[in-house]
Amino acid sequence: MSQVKPRRANVTETVKMSLLCEVQGTCPLCRSELVVKKDKKQVRVFDVAHIYPLNATKHELDILKDEELLSDDIDCDDNFIALCKICHKIYDTQKTVNEYRQLVAM
Repeated sequence: MSQVKPRRANVTETVKMSLLCEVQGTCPLCRSELVVKKDKKQVRVFDVAHIYPLNATKHELDILKDEELLSDDIDCDDNFIALCKICHKIYDTQKTVNEYRQLVAM
């Protein structure tokens, strides 16, 4: 039996650049640079993350039940944020209410 993959928005380059500007080029959780220079080229080292989770776990539904939602559409640009790859992974696996509130406030 094949497993159904969760839906995921196709984020355009324009939206990615807008999200990068929104956080002034630094990860809002750890403050690391999201674009680095390598061999005279700019390299993006960030992911586009969902602030409210795309496929919320039971635990996430519980801890976020009374929190503000940025949109009814989880794949809305307002629910995206640029995070460094490490913080994105940690946020997706060990989400806290304080981090969620911090990202909503951005």
